[in-house]
Amino acid sequence: MGDVIDFNAHKNVSSINIEQPVLQITPFKNILSDMKIGAVTPSAIDALESKHDKLAEAYVRHMFHSFDSGDFGKICEEDLANNEMSIKDKTMVMGVYPLDPREPKGDDVWIIMDGGHETVTLLLPEDY
Repeated sequence: MGDVIDFNAHKNVSSINIEQPVLQITPFKNILSDMKIGAVTPSAIDALESKHDKLAEAYVRHMFHSFDSGDFGKICEEDLANNEMSIKDKTMVMGVYPLDPREPKGDDVWIIMDGGHETVTLLLPEDY
């Protein structure tokens, strides 16, 4: 697992200026309320920093905020239904976001909340 980063401050992030159409946000769900550890794998940190430079941390916080609000990014309707069930059952929940929102069809990063909902990891698909 990558560096451990405290993302409890994600709730204070209202938005960041990203040049892309705003995604539809569902009502805030507070999914991360049980989170004890928010981690980012080293390869994801490298990829994000190479795309966003000094804004990488802000984009990570934005993705955690989106995830917490119930916006799971680029997932299909079936995966959304599975996530809704998993939130209630405290099993794995997953979000998929573009590595660079200016390139929505480019590479993705994942956010995975493990069963029990205490550990949330942002990673590249190949890290899984």
